[in-house]
Amino acid sequence: MEKEQEYIKLLKILIDIAEANKGINAGADERNLDAEGLLTKFFYHAASILYLSKSTTLKDILNIPISFFDPASINILARSAIETFLVFNYVFIEPKSEKEEDFRYLSWTLAGLLERQKYSIQSPKGKEQLKAERVIIQSLHTTIINNDFFKKLTQKQQNNLLKKGIWRPSWKDIGLSAGLNELHAAQFYSFLSDYAHSGSLSIRQLHQADNAISQKTLFAPSLGILMIAMANMIKSYCVRFPKANIALIGDEESAAIVDKWIYVGSASIQDVDIDWGRVNL
Repeated sequence: MEKEQEYIKLLKILIDIAEANKGINAGADERNLDAEGLLTKFFYHAASILYLSKSTTLKDILNIPISFFDPASINILARSAIETFLVFNYVFIEPKSEKEEDFRYLSWTLAGLLERQKYSIQSPKGKEQLKAERVIIQSLHTTIINNDFFKKLTQKQQNNLLKKGIWRPSWKDIGLSAGLNELHAAQFYSFLSDYAHSGSLSIRQLHQADNAISQKTLFAPSLGILMIAMANMIKSYCVRFPKANIALIGDEESAAIVDKWIYVGSASIQDVDIDWGRVNL
């Protein structure tokens, strides 16, 4: 129960730092809005996971007395939340210079626009949007090509970025560079990805979990990794936005919980006394 309260506390801290940052200028290219959008996306995932961890009941919806735990949805949301933090950290925190941030932010933006160009759009409005975005893509190409960090890439990497929108290293590499240990950056992420891609192991685990206790063990580690991700997201957001950081450091209890879970995520698993198989951790 203590750790569940810390999960809820971390959710509240996410709200507090977002509220503290209200009114900040979006910037010429709206990157601050995109940074805030990532925090919002992350919060929605984390809050939904807490809600699902209480079980899903269909009685009020279908008038059928069915209640169950949904480990698959929780694990898939956990994976998406972790990726959201990693994108935020990789694009907005890790860059050591303005040019490096420009390169990563514009590459991330380009990748999204290139992906939408693949869509089979039929409506006139949708076609107009794709046409307008092709102009933006050309402008992004020009800006990115002239960036010093683009010039450091190999020819293959340059082509992959401009033509295919391959803009980042592996999630494992980004996780390690964000300060997560090997277990959280690779093994836990691989476990969560198996659920997202309907791997055979995830299906076996679901049908073998035939009672509430065993179902909870399938998502208990996800609640722990989400607390690590929440703490790191809070810290990264506060690095990006000073007003949010002032709000965090002004609350010693909140700052201590954030630091605690950042340590849990970075330390060796042998150095942390946590039972990852229990919902209450």
